Amino acid sequence: MRKEFHRTLISLLVMFLLTLATTLWLKGAGPRQFLNRLDDRISPRLAEEILFLAQRPHYDFEVPLIVTFHGPARVPLEGRAVPLVDGIALELRSHQILSLLEHPDVKYITVDAPIRATIDDDSSDDSEDVYVCEDDDSSDDSSDDSSSSSDSSSAESSCVSNRDILKALGAEQVMQTLQGLGEVVAVFDSGMVDTDLTNRVLERWDFTNGDTEPKIESDDAVEDYEYDEYGHGSHVAGIIGGDGSSSGGRVKGLAPKAKFLSVKVVDSNGKGKTSHLINAIDWLLEKKDLYGIRVANLSLGHPPLESYQNDPLGQALEKMVNAGIVAVVSAGNLGKTQNYPKMWGSITSPGNHPAAITVGAVNTKGTATLADDVATSYSSRGPTYPDGLFKPDISAPGNKIPSVRSRRSWIDTNHPELRAGTKHAKLSGTSMAVGFVSGTVALMLDANPQLTPQMVKAILMLTAIKLDQAHMLEQGNGFLNTETAVALAKAVDMNSQTVTRNVQPYRFIDGRQEWAGGAFAFGDRIVYSALVDSSAQFWGSGIDWESHLFWSDSSFWTDGLFEPGSVIWGDSSLWADSTFWTDSVFWTQALVWTDSLLWSDSFLWSDSTFWTESIGLTRYTGDP
Repeated sequence: MRKEFHRTLISLLVMFLLTLATTLWLKGAGPRQFLNRLDDRISPRLAEEILFLAQRPHYDFEVPLIVTFHGPARVPLEGRAVPLVDGIALELRSHQILSLLEHPDVKYITVDAPIRATIDDDSSDDSEDVYVCEDDDSSDDSSDDSSSSSDSSSAESSCVSNRDILKALGAEQVMQTLQGLGEVVAVFDSGMVDTDLTNRVLERWDFTNGDTEPKIESDDAVEDYEYDEYGHGSHVAGIIGGDGSSSGGRVKGLAPKAKFLSVKVVDSNGKGKTSHLINAIDWLLEKKDLYGIRVANLSLGHPPLESYQNDPLGQALEKMVNAGIVAVVSAGNLGKTQNYPKMWGSITSPGNHPAAITVGAVNTKGTATLADDVATSYSSRGPTYPDGLFKPDISAPGNKIPSVRSRRSWIDTNHPELRAGTKHAKLSGTSMAVGFVSGTVALMLDANPQLTPQMVKAILMLTAIKLDQAHMLEQGNGFLNTETAVALAKAVDMNSQTVTRNVQPYRFIDGRQEWAGGAFAFGDRIVYSALVDSSAQFWGSGIDWESHLFWSDSSFWTDGLFEPGSVIWGDSSLWADSTFWTDSVFWTQALVWTDSLLWSDSFLWSDSTFWTESIGLTRYTGDP
């Protein structure tokens, strides 16, 4: 008994001395030198947080982490498995993280960052509401089903419309012959109700509990709104492929015969965890052949914490694309803050990954013409942080978009001003823009099932229309051009690696001739079609983009790229104490940006993706 008491006393004494030594070491210069030595194994943002906590041990709370390993881990840690990236999710204190870093099996440690569905509820500085006519019943805030009467539906169908948007995209013409039949779109979001999707939701998976296998949501005794208690995923799904039955066809998705998998990764408050999303992607990869999944819509993300090459979420997305699934991702809504009207370099993860088709949001001003279109103030701008990649890839309508309303959901209850009648809502954000691109991709694959994710992305960027008023790092390679993208998709023969017919590179919108860009930027280069003279300074309709760039070995942006007063996300951004567990992101005025941006050499294109310099659009000689 006495020996056991002595052993216990000695153990306690050793623990006390180790804790004291660790505390003294943490208060000195040790942690910074240690982290500098192992900076390739830890997220820079997490390292900053550890240094902050090291100086303030009374704040040393547990940090949610994703730890990845070189193969099977031999570290005795308890947590949730994240097998797709050979990792686990767990919570540790700063001194435990420092100890873990030295283990040879550990590959990388980052934050299990909260993800959010990307809507913007403050679009007051963008367009006024032009999609809902004067007698719209948007004042109806009742939550019972009686408001869904035939009279209400009839009144609503005469008031709410997205036809001008479909006209701007050129989608109306395409939808006369193609409607996404046979295509399956997986929507990683908050769920979806059945409105406008009846009998087309194949299955509903719920990953909000963080397990590697989902909870399967059944139809037994479930009210419709409970499928989407936040109200975001239903709206996005309606944009992709709603059949318009609730509005007499006036509010319709691009692919109204596509089918859906609802992959719930954010909860009733619109929040989730990165590790949950990765496990959902893992499950999807296992089931992709069973359901024939070709498109994944991710209208969500989190601020980037590291290079896309180290980001576990980016690695998961890359595996999805390599498996043949087109990943369409929101750029994010970090384009502005309360103190800074324009933020640059604010593309969120996983939209910062080269494999993603990253989408920014455009304000169409409620008209079909593109002449008045501008980038929305909230849409995240490129380049990516910290890699300096050209993003977003493309842009699409994203301001006050009418689509399916999930009644009694969080958005519906807390933002009644966003209602557009009894069955629709008008939401803003890059999430909505992503839906239009995903719907277009479903049409492209309907037209040509042989297209690879890389070719789908190339066609979308090649056919995008350069807007007059939006900056290249706001609109990306241009505005989504559904009509020309589908036409080019039809013309591509993947077997012979040829384009089999000429594709008209322009179309008319309200009497104005709009040209496909015919060239696009990615990585450190520009790809030209025969439509564009690569020695000229002008693309497509004549918008001078190349004057913004000096293409040299160091590939740097000109000094005049950013407007006075703009703020760029740099290495000295201060995220404050609450970085990873609140909604707030804090920025300082003293942000660092170097003249030379790093461009990634590992852009995910195979050598056979671009067959010739003249791929795609040709100099059309036919009559207008």
